Amino acid sequence: MGGGQSKELKKKLKIAKESNELDLSNSKLKEIPDQIFELTTLKILKLDSNEITKIPEKIKKLESLEDLRISSNKITEIEGLSQLSNLHTIFLSKNPLGKIPKDILACKSLNSLDLTDTGLTEIPSEIKNLVELKKLDLKNNKLKYLPIEIGTLSNLRLMTFEDNPLVYPPNEVTRGGFASTKDYLKAEFEKDPTERVFTKVLEQIKQEAPKDETTKDEKPKDETTKDEKPKDETTKDETKEKPKDEKPKDEVKEKPKDETKEKPKDETKEKPKDEVKEKPKDETKEKPKDEKKKKIKEKPKDEKPKDEIKEKPKDETKEKPKDEKPKEKPKDETKEKPKDEKKIKKDETKEKYKDEER
Repeated sequence: MGGGQSKELKKKLKIAKESNELDLSNSKLKEIPDQIFELTTLKILKLDSNEITKIPEKIKKLESLEDLRISSNKITEIEGLSQLSNLHTIFLSKNPLGKIPKDILACKSLNSLDLTDTGLTEIPSEIKNLVELKKLDLKNNKLKYLPIEIGTLSNLRLMTFEDNPLVYPPNEVTRGGFASTKDYLKAEFEKDPTERVFTKVLEQIKQEAPKDETTKDEKPKDETTKDEKPKDETTKDETKEKPKDEKPKDEVKEKPKDETKEKPKDETKEKPKDEVKEKPKDETKEKPKDEKKKKIKEKPKDEKPKDEIKEKPKDETKEKPKDEKPKEKPKDETKEKPKDEKKIKKDETKEKYKDEER
């Protein structure tokens, strides 16, 4: 505690010695201060809305304590209360108890017990020891059944049990409220143990309890499957992403289209060039070869036309690919015609020589 808190505590302790009542609610206490245990005449102690985790055994020094209010804390352990013979009221609501501590079940002088919202899963049969109990609050817990021993509490005038997953007593009984519920539990308790509905229900609940535990244990498995689902989702995402990465496939598909479009263009452009180049070359080459053979055999004198023939096709082949104009075709035809006439004349002269030799 800080200096300011200790000063306030001293003031309140002085007042408590005279009034026998101490209120330290909302004081941010994590434990009960030791100075309180020196107040042996203290009758009412209020420690609500703090951060206290334990009621220590030292509390038994408060022999005159009648009313203990310690709601909205973090209490999980309680000791020393069973030795307080004057204690008749305990408020323990909104504490994570989980079960009713044995020290409380041994407080035979209790008149009022508030266990609202304390995480209770069952009420032990020792509840019958609280003979003087008049009020019992069990709201907002995890109770599946109420023990038939509650029917034996003759001084019990009020019991609240709303907001619990009760299986026993049946809903038809609990709808009637506290009076009908207590009467039903009392009648069950007075029956022969073999004929009690409670024993059968209790056996069923005990059999179902391990199943519930296994299901609780299995829940993490489901969680793992939930965790695994994202893996499948990642694979799904990968499959979804693959077509995005597979864009080259579309490019591959588009390439042949482009090639098919480009090829004919290139071929149309190149083919005429090649044809223009090759055709005249072949014609010019083949023709002079044949003529050379004939002229070598017959006439060595006529060598001049050979040069003319060689020079003319060379010039034509050079000029044609450069110009590539359709207008030159008639020129080529005109050039070829004189060639044919020369050949005819040569052939006639050859025949004349042959006749003369004969």
